[in-house]
Amino acid sequence: MAAVRRSPWLTPLRLALGGNGSVLVLVEGSAGLGKTRALHGLSGLPEAAEARRTLWRCGAAQERPETGGGPALLLVDDAHRATPQEREWLREVLERPWEGLAAVVAYRPEELGTAGLPLGAPAVSYPPGLAVFRHRLRAWGVDRVRRAASEVLGEQATHEAVTRLHACSGGVPQVVADLLGALAAGTGSRCTAADVDAAGVPVRLAELVLSRTGALAAADRPVVWAAAVLGEPAGRDELLSVAGMDGPRGRAALLAALAGAALSEVSQGRYGFCVPLAATAVRERVPGPVREELHGRAARVLARRRPVPWAEVARHRGAAGRRKSWLKAVEKAALAAVEAGHHQEAIGLLERTLAVPEVPARYRARLAPLLARSAVIGLRSDQTVEVLTQAVRDPGLPVDVRGQLRLDLGLMLANQVGDLAAGMRELEAAVEELGEVRPALTSRAMVALAMPEWPTGTLAGHREWLRRAAGLARAGDSEVARAAVAANHASLAVACGDPQARELVAALPVDGPPAGCREHAARGLCNAADAALWRGSYRWSEELMSAGLDLATRIGASYTEQTAQGTRLLLDWWAGRWDGLGERCERFVADTADMPVVAADAHLVRGMLAFVQGDWTQAVHWLTALGAPAPECTRMPLAAATAGTLVRLALVRDDPAAAAEQARAAWT
Repeated sequence: MAAVRRSPWLTPLRLALGGNGSVLVLVEGSAGLGKTRALHGLSGLPEAAEARRTLWRCGAAQERPETGGGPALLLVDDAHRATPQEREWLREVLERPWEGLAAVVAYRPEELGTAGLPLGAPAVSYPPGLAVFRHRLRAWGVDRVRRAASEVLGEQATHEAVTRLHACSGGVPQVVADLLGALAAGTGSRCTAADVDAAGVPVRLAELVLSRTGALAAADRPVVWAAAVLGEPAGRDELLSVAGMDGPRGRAALLAALAGAALSEVSQGRYGFCVPLAATAVRERVPGPVREELHGRAARVLARRRPVPWAEVARHRGAAGRRKSWLKAVEKAALAAVEAGHHQEAIGLLERTLAVPEVPARYRARLAPLLARSAVIGLRSDQTVEVLTQAVRDPGLPVDVRGQLRLDLGLMLANQVGDLAAGMRELEAAVEELGEVRPALTSRAMVALAMPEWPTGTLAGHREWLRRAAGLARAGDSEVARAAVAANHASLAVACGDPQARELVAALPVDGPPAGCREHAARGLCNAADAALWRGSYRWSEELMSAGLDLATRIGASYTEQTAQGTRLLLDWWAGRWDGLGERCERFVADTADMPVVAADAHLVRGMLAFVQGDWTQAVHWLTALGAPAPECTRMPLAAATAGTLVRLALVRDDPAAAAEQARAAWT
């Protein structure tokens, strides 16, 4: 109703209900946009209370409403379904309106017998005294979808879920409502984009699009099938090429599909489905052999685009059963995504591919390292960990490839999953397997073992790992390996109060030509910002974090970006910027729920906020509940601060024994 309240026709309609003039509002909206709801909303206007109100649905065999004399609100729904007799009656009313008539006629423009004429041809002869308006209902934007999701799912709905919900529904309110109904029936504590995908196609939508497709002549349906297989709006020539219907026959089929509302002109010269999920409903009903042929033609059509959308080409080749060319396209798509800094895109594509058991070993050896690298730089998923764990057990992999995978798996286990012991084991095994065969990667594994803030090893041991890594990097020709050593050397120096720390940080290769150099520079800046924070150098930490966050965002290093956001929460806590800090911590925890190491900063800050606000129960919850990191699996300064807060909590609760036990555990 918000759009209705701002409409220019609302004032004339209210005046008519008061007995001044007459008005007609044509409410136009495709299926599911909320025409009926808009009509019901108008019946609740204060000015309608004293008027004669009638809600009349065309095609429902209802008796015709009483007409003539006095204020009347005539709400007509589904005018596109009106019988010839109903249309004629409506024409008579609108061509001879009386003082006080406020008529609102709603219809689906795509289902009108004559395009643009709600009551058919010829056009209605509206008298001069009748004010006539057209109100077009629009699909919801992402903010409106977010509000609807919050009303139904509360805090369960993640940002990614809302984005996916808007994308697949096209913002059509009825489709959004149907999907939310399915999601609300789930039992999970969080609703993710994967949950939205798993909800499937709502029954209303599926039946509508399938009935419209089925109403076409059999010879015209392939153009709708082609649009469904493509899954995105396409130009006429591409669409007809995929359908295998070039020439006048294809043009006639496209016109028939548009006239029957099976397809729409989604944007200028591009045809498809206004609701992307409708494509899924149609695609699932296309006979298998025909669907494979359509995918094969789609792959050939898309491969002619410049630049080639390799991810889509891979999808179509795979669906067409062309296994070898599918894997080649997957590799090209993943490389292109990594080059563009779209690591999440590469992760999703490679995870889906490597989960297929039939992928030959030679392709696994090429694709698995790509997945591992992207997962370390981007944001990992549980499936990535599972795929890589299986890959390192494959005896068919070359030893150096297995060592490379171990390196990245170890980094993920330690830095993202929070399984520090397993991560260290994988890193040490990677050093052995990579040896002198891959010195650049060996030095990277050694650098990862030189992390003084982790509760493993000794400072002397960390410095020894760094010394060995630096020697290998200097002896080789890899700028990226030297950048990795420089990043860890700088953060180690800051953490230990080395007088050369500022000089080492300033020398990080933020403009290094290889992308890998910039990734390590961003990591070094953000790690140094965290180390400076714990040493109390807040202003320097702020400078380092801003520089690191800016670089990480520009190159698409999502994991580094998230760690910097965690450091920002800590900085805001110690700087006293507490306004809205609790809510930001809660959102951060929700967004990083599957990465406890990353979420740890937010757990601590949210717990300390609850403590100073006197909400001790919530403080304990945030510091110790499921999702909060265990002391042995998080950075020592963070573990110490968490333990210190828990000690203070025990003391204010007058429980010195619990405080002493907590202190002993932390010291150990």
